[in-house]
Amino acid sequence: MENIKQLYLIGMMGSGKSSTGKALSSSLGWEFIDIDNEISNTHSLTINELFSRGEQYFRDIEYTELRKHISKENIIVAVGGGAVTYKESFNLLSSQSCIYLKTSKNILLNRLQDDDTRPLLNVEKINFDEVNFSEFKGIIFTSANAVKLLDTKKIDKKIFCFCVGNATEKKTRSLGFQNVISASGSVENLKELILQNFDKKSGKLIYLSGEIISANLDQQLVN
Repeated sequence: MENIKQLYLIGMMGSGKSSTGKALSSSLGWEFIDIDNEISNTHSLTINELFSRGEQYFRDIEYTELRKHISKENIIVAVGGGAVTYKESFNLLSSQSCIYLKTSKNILLNRLQDDDTRPLLNVEKINFDEVNFSEFKGIIFTSANAVKLLDTKKIDKKIFCFCVGNATEKKTRSLGFQNVISASGSVENLKELILQNFDKKSGKLIYLSGEIISANLDQQLVN
């Protein structure tokens, strides 16, 4: 560490760059800088609001923010997950001391599935017209976004709703659903709650998810 004056933490969103950076900052006595927070403070806008103006627009701002700190010493910098996909930022970081935080897909899912503040996690509307919800006695939600995109007018509000976390539960209740059960952010707990509270003899469950899903939840419920 004698010749290292900066550390840049890179990795997927949700990989733990901010929490790791704060821990290293406390251990080393170095300043911790979160690039996303710096950008938000500079522009008085959220990352989502800036990103809505276009990814290229945001990446230019991100690169400018990175350059501000490049000459500083004794700093730990948490870099946005997509920064390395931008050529200028990649070239800038390639000459620095970087630590890549590698995280499994399932861990990322557990951490991010209830988070609707990440711009690259925004989802598009899906046509559920072909789904007859009257055929089901329960719905499994592993994302607050899945709740937002439903045409809830056609769904019985007494249907059982199993939600992975508190944000998903809150959104589900706000739309009038009455029988809502939350697993407090754990897919494993969600599986257990479903098994404990839902009798498969009473009918079928529908699991609404994105392209990235928890294979463990699927497989264990089937078993």
